[in-house]
Amino acid sequence: MGCSSWNSFRAYYNTFYNAKKSFHSGLSKVDEQAVIIDPTQPVLVHQTPPEAGSNDFEEAIEKGAQVLQNYRHSKWVDDALFLIGKSYYYLHKYYSALQKFEELQNSLSPEMQQQAIIWKGKTLLALGDFIDGVTYLEGELGNSPTNLIGQRAEIQVLVGEHHAMLGNWDEAAQWLSRAIPNIKNEKRLGRTLFLYGQILERSQRYGEAYYAFSRVKEYFPGFEYAYWATFKQADVARKQGNKDLATSIYKSLRRDDKNIGRRDELIFQIARTREMKGEAEQAVQVYKSLLSSEEGIRRSLQAAVYYRLGKVNSDIFKNYPLAAAYFDSSSALNNVENTTGDLDAEVLAKTYGRFASLQKTIQRSDSLLWLSSLSPSKLDSVIEQITIRKRRQLLEQREAESESRLLNQNLQEQVNGNRTVSSIYGFLNYRNEELVNRSKAAFRIIWGNRPPIDNWRRIEAVRQTAVSSGPMPEDRVNLAASSEEAAAILDLNIDEIPTTLEERAGLQSEKAVAQYELGNLLFLKLNSPDSARLYFHRVINSSAEKELRSKAMYSLYELFNAQNKSDSLMFWKHQILEKFPGSKYARRIALNGDGGVIQQVDRTPSSVLKEKYHQIVVSGKPRKASRLHTLALENRSSELAPAIYYRAIEEYIRQAKKLAKMNYFIAAISSDSLQDKQVVYFIQPEREKLYFANAYWDSVQIVISEFDSYFANTVESEKVAKLQKILEKSIPSPMPTCKSLGVKLEVKAGMDNFLSKVKYPGKLEKVSLAGSFSYSFIVTADGEIASYELLSNRTSLGIEDALEAAFDQLSFEPVAIENPPDKLRCEVNFPIQK
Repeated sequence: MGCSSWNSFRAYYNTFYNAKKSFHSGLSKVDEQAVIIDPTQPVLVHQTPPEAGSNDFEEAIEKGAQVLQNYRHSKWVDDALFLIGKSYYYLHKYYSALQKFEELQNSLSPEMQQQAIIWKGKTLLALGDFIDGVTYLEGELGNSPTNLIGQRAEIQVLVGEHHAMLGNWDEAAQWLSRAIPNIKNEKRLGRTLFLYGQILERSQRYGEAYYAFSRVKEYFPGFEYAYWATFKQADVARKQGNKDLATSIYKSLRRDDKNIGRRDELIFQIARTREMKGEAEQAVQVYKSLLSSEEGIRRSLQAAVYYRLGKVNSDIFKNYPLAAAYFDSSSALNNVENTTGDLDAEVLAKTYGRFASLQKTIQRSDSLLWLSSLSPSKLDSVIEQITIRKRRQLLEQREAESESRLLNQNLQEQVNGNRTVSSIYGFLNYRNEELVNRSKAAFRIIWGNRPPIDNWRRIEAVRQTAVSSGPMPEDRVNLAASSEEAAAILDLNIDEIPTTLEERAGLQSEKAVAQYELGNLLFLKLNSPDSARLYFHRVINSSAEKELRSKAMYSLYELFNAQNKSDSLMFWKHQILEKFPGSKYARRIALNGDGGVIQQVDRTPSSVLKEKYHQIVVSGKPRKASRLHTLALENRSSELAPAIYYRAIEEYIRQAKKLAKMNYFIAAISSDSLQDKQVVYFIQPEREKLYFANAYWDSVQIVISEFDSYFANTVESEKVAKLQKILEKSIPSPMPTCKSLGVKLEVKAGMDNFLSKVKYPGKLEKVSLAGSFSYSFIVTADGEIASYELLSNRTSLGIEDALEAAFDQLSFEPVAIENPPDKLRCEVNFPIQK
């Protein structure tokens, strides 16, 4: 054996063998660490290593250094240098690692040079030095041997990773695409495909991203990668608009026992998908079921649920006070990811809270001003309604409290086996004088001094029917014209009704200020300029002080300036200069170019028509729709006429919606609901057709149908056609029912089998239940559920929530008749016995 061979032999067994053994011991401890993925960020193929095995890596460095010191001429020098550099990398000593990899690039071995480039690229990635990483790696790729395909592919992956961290999605996608066909290591290929899918998603190449994610599991990159790859398939399918596919994927993940700890997140995503499909009410039910989960959900998911509830209530239900409360809860729990792109939960909570406060101020002022305009007899009638309503609210509140107390009492008895209070004081506590007196007082608050005789309720119902058989007083119709206005009136203190001209003027001023602030809030904070315009117009058309009206005009000027609508901008410019020439707003406009002098307006036919149009829009006078309609037809040769005609259609629709609220209330008071001296404020689904039973809807249909005969092939034609389709879909036709067809819905696999899957709240575990809950389902001919509605009174026990959570697993047998309708409405009773 020659001297050189003997030195190499001694170097390997005396030092390098032990160094390698220590390194692999440390590496095994690194590999044992759990892989955690945050799919909201690019998941790097070469992730920063966890801190583990530090003693082993220190020992590997020490043994490797002995090779360099004592056996510098052996063939293990490059290997020792490489081992030391990798050990520094796993110890997070990145600058020391860089030094070793740069030394290694001087190796005579092309393969070792390529490994040095790869590990230097990984180290620059860990250091966050992405620009230098791109420059270095792209330069080295130009000089690397073409025959080392696997190493070149890994360098290309690293270039893609550096670009991804810089947000250069197109460049990152290109480099990864080149690398993927040549990656030999299966696990690395699976992880590369995951990152590739994320980058394609950010480039909005959703179809390609879906395919990339679908391939990840083929290469066994680990359970965490496999789960999130499937999850991301659903995510990109949803972004593509394929929400049914997304729901199917989320549900398949939820059914997998390996994902039991992630089921809450998956349920949230299913609810979010339903929300995106327009099924807001069903989504809200699922969101609330998550919040009421017995096991509880993690803090960040709670925050996300509250955030979505806030968005649904603000964007869809327009319930701004409730939205504000949900956003506030979300903000308090966590700084959740900002899904709106511009406002976070804390800002939204404050904004919508302020919005609700201003709306309440306006409603309160409106209600007090209206009440002050009533005759004494009409005012007495309204006060009577307020009293009835408040009594009913108190009754409902006390019934809920009583039900809760009874449930808690039963639970306590069953747990502790204690004697009940009733067993001590007798049935209904009739021996306890204090409880009896308290119950009598509460009864009088709710029912008043009703006669202590049999059938008193029927006698009272007959009396009420006699009273209500005549024409409905105008004030009662107005009181419930909208549920918001009714609520505002019911919450009033009667003593606040103004009795003098000064008090009325003060309320009108308070209302105008609130309207102006609400307009500003919509324009500046909520990005709703169209809604803001409405409130600014109301201020301008009010009797507010000049200062406030000029501010509202200037706000409209700024609004149209931001929208680049030059015609409207010029209109409000001239309005301010003409009506408020000495105001600071006129001076501010003057500084923009014309010195405050109103120049001669171009009196072309178009300018005259624009002026007439603006005068109608801002006048606040009645019959705005018909006036716009007439203006368009009188000037049908003008290029502006189609737009004016379309605005007339919108105005007819607005008036029709306003009048529809009145029809709702008339339908309610004509029902038998008044027998219990209760005014109904919400309309049942079977009265939906009354929404469209007014003359304005007839006018809408007429003007839409006439549009093409006057203005065919104009820009507005497509918008009018869409309106016509929406209107056709909106006017409901009677839906056939199971009862009318003589059929009954049968639960697939049987009712008992379905009820066995219902998971009741933990608080009911030891409580005996008996009864039934009735639901109305709209189903297809195949028995698939389209929607459902609870017909029974909702309790506070959570039984309905449990049933509805199980409806995801509920399906019915096909309707057993010839030529069944596409959809029908059927009532189903669910017996509860436990």
